[in-house]
Amino acid sequence: MKNQPLLGSQKGEVAEILFDAMMVQMGYVVLRPSSTYSVYDRVVDINGEFVRFQIKSLNTDVSGKTWAKVKTITSNNIKYDVLDVDYIAIYVSTLNSWYFHKNKGKTIVFVSFRNLNNFVECLGIKNSTASP
Repeated sequence: MKNQPLLGSQKGEVAEILFDAMMVQMGYVVLRPSSTYSVYDRVVDINGEFVRFQIKSLNTDVSGKTWAKVKTITSNNIKYDVLDVDYIAIYVSTLNSWYFHKNKGKTIVFVSFRNLNNFVECLGIKNSTASP
């Protein structure tokens, strides 16, 4: 059977699996909603605090670019409310890197490829048993 290019939803699934693996490798407990209708994709127990993440995937060729914009809205074009989602985690597949953005209720996030965030630094985690 010939390999087919991934569909958009499959790219999202890949990003979610990689997110889970990254968090588990850092020693965190990852919670996954049982409903596909949840506004967040994952909840991570970080030192006793539940942090909600919406996971996005950026799959464009970024060679020669210094930034890109990523829509941070639901499939119904509704922005993620700051009361529902704490962070937007964006997987840049062509760089195999993550960008973490504190949710401020905006509909677009600008990702700088010169400043891909370290997860622990972004959340300001101190005295964590997990290592990046």
